[in-house]
Amino acid sequence: MKHLTVLKCAAVLAATLFTNHTQAAPPSIGPEYRVGGFVLGCQAYMFHRFTAFEAMEKTAAAGGKTIEFYPGQSLSPDDKATKVVPTPTDDTIEKLKAKAKQHGCSS
Repeated sequence: MKHLTVLKCAAVLAATLFTNHTQAAPPSIGPEYRVGGFVLGCQAYMFHRFTAFEAMEKTAAAGGKTIEFYPGQSLSPDDKATKVVPTPTDDTIEKLKAKAKQHGCSS
């Protein structure tokens, strides 16, 4: 039960990144990412010794479907120079969406 409510990876990620990047209204987050009507997720700072990709992997391994990133976290083990920031590039967004999709999360 704990693992069902602890984390959830890309719906919030995609909504947050898309909204920050385009300044558009956030897309609706589906019921499959809600617990008791609320979207519950992990704050990536929990994995601050890891990259954003590794945080997504660990969240998904625990059964999570959403994650909230913190500014400055390196993107991946192969790309530590790119940081997750409030105004990501289109390339960074696409990489995060692809990683989310790889782990069965919505983007």
